[in-house]
Amino acid sequence: MNPFKELLKNLENLKENTEASFTGIFINTKPFLVISDYEGKKRANIEEKLSHLIEKSLEIEEVMEDFGKKYTYAEGEEIAIFIFYINDSITIGTIIEKKPRFALILLEHEIMSNKLKEKPDFLKELSLLDVENISIEELLKDREEKIETKEVEQEEEEEEKTEIYVEKDDTIEEVPSLEDLIQESIEEYKKLHQEEKELEKKVKEERSSNYVDPVVLEHIEKEFVKEIGPIAKLIFNRKVSELNINPKQLKTEDIVLLIQELAKEIRLEDRKEKFLNETNDLL
Repeated sequence: MNPFKELLKNLENLKENTEASFTGIFINTKPFLVISDYEGKKRANIEEKLSHLIEKSLEIEEVMEDFGKKYTYAEGEEIAIFIFYINDSITIGTIIEKKPRFALILLEHEIMSNKLKEKPDFLKELSLLDVENISIEELLKDREEKIETKEVEQEEEEEEKTEIYVEKDDTIEEVPSLEDLIQESIEEYKKLHQEEKELEKKVKEERSSNYVDPVVLEHIEKEFVKEIGPIAKLIFNRKVSELNINPKQLKTEDIVLLIQELAKEIRLEDRKEKFLNETNDLL
């Protein structure tokens, strides 16, 4: 299968599973492959703002060790911005306009990241793409589809011209920027610079907090027992041991990983979803 088609399919699955309004692959901070509910100027505006956020986080990484090493996350009651770093060049940027479920969001991005890392040659090829001088349509075509007549190429060129003309007409309508979009759900994000400061502050606080209260483990165990019964305690203790989790030095990443591993043991999808929803509030 064409690896770029497979990448598009995986991105579609990520958007569906997280119920995102926008998700896309960014290469060297530039949007490459995007799936979005937004159109026209609004979509372009969001891509630009996310590119800026990714670039800003990479700049901070140079002066703050381990900042954004894996992800950068900001949330309000009805919106979340999630930036997940696959490697130094490739990033996933996602916007979710509803009550965010952090554990589910992180899990889905890690699944997609792992699928990409299973194909190191393709990942390397993707990292080296010149986004500004590449055609996504061409990359998504199978070899047989690339054999086209001059007449078909001319028709496509005419269609592209028409689309560009329509796009210009769309700009007549006033479209809210990403800044306005976030402002509807997160009051403190009044300006883009303020948004960045809140994002940096949230991540700094997360990095600076050393350990999590061990009582969180008890809550997770109770929720797990509700879903699979008495055997849950045995599985829970085994997972804690396998993951080398120390209750006296419990970290956020330990909790996220434990929740992911326990979720794999729940076969029924509705119960798994319920477990993720309940434990998400503990993060």
